[in-house]
Amino acid sequence: MGLLLAIVTLLASASDLQDRCWMWGHDTGAFDGPKNAYNIPVSEPVSMADAIRAFGVRNVCVVRWSPPGADSEYLEQFRTVPRIGWLVASGYSKPEKNSSLTEGALAMLDRLPNLTTFEVDDFFRLDLPTGTVEIAGEKVPVAHAAYTIGELKALRRRIAAAGRRFAPPPELRLVLYAKDLAGPVRPYFDCFDSITLWTWDGDDLASLERNFRRYREMAPEKPTYLGVYMWDFGGKRPISMDFMRHQLEVGLDLFRKGEIEGLIFHCTPLVNKKLAAVEFAKR
Repeated sequence: MGLLLAIVTLLASASDLQDRCWMWGHDTGAFDGPKNAYNIPVSEPVSMADAIRAFGVRNVCVVRWSPPGADSEYLEQFRTVPRIGWLVASGYSKPEKNSSLTEGALAMLDRLPNLTTFEVDDFFRLDLPTGTVEIAGEKVPVAHAAYTIGELKALRRRIAAAGRRFAPPPELRLVLYAKDLAGPVRPYFDCFDSITLWTWDGDDLASLERNFRRYREMAPEKPTYLGVYMWDFGGKRPISMDFMRHQLEVGLDLFRKGEIEGLIFHCTPLVNKKLAAVEFAKR
């Protein structure tokens, strides 16, 4: 009886984890085309919806820079996806580009009742001058970011006032890189419903546990996802299998302890390239 209970508990946990896994989604060719900057192998096109089915997760973050929205034919692929995220801002864009992304995301609200999350990507620029913001009557330093805290509060008001007919407003989720922890980024956290912590450089995965603890000291209660790269974008090469195993082991341990809400795998164009890291993560 004890063994049966253990098996049932394990299967339930696996199902729960699968339901709370996402993939970061890009259209094929967005950065994996011929002569791409990251040395990623070229493969046949794969849609985001087909990619998550092939990989075995249920939810997808739709990241499109141009066009920022989508037509009905494109959106049809997401009709049966339980939860969708949509890019609402990207820090390396010009201000007018972020405005376009925001308007494009807001236009998706009534067209996608399963749109549960707005994604804010590449938000911080630690190489640019630090500013200040007044919090509780005291001026504190803040990192340069795609949107100011005031602009984020205005965006949240727009999201809340959107008046969706069939679903509640989506949450706002921040992409945070481990390297961002070196800057004054904490004041922004209260503007977001959840945060995804990513490690851009494969070699930095050796410090994953230490960086997560450092992050938790800054945001002890914030709902958090662990971002899992399956290609070393910082090194522009396949990710070390030792590091791939390590980040999955850490992620599973954090999930079982209730310290993260789930995992987000990067990314949909990688699923059909026969990469060892992708196949290992899939298994």
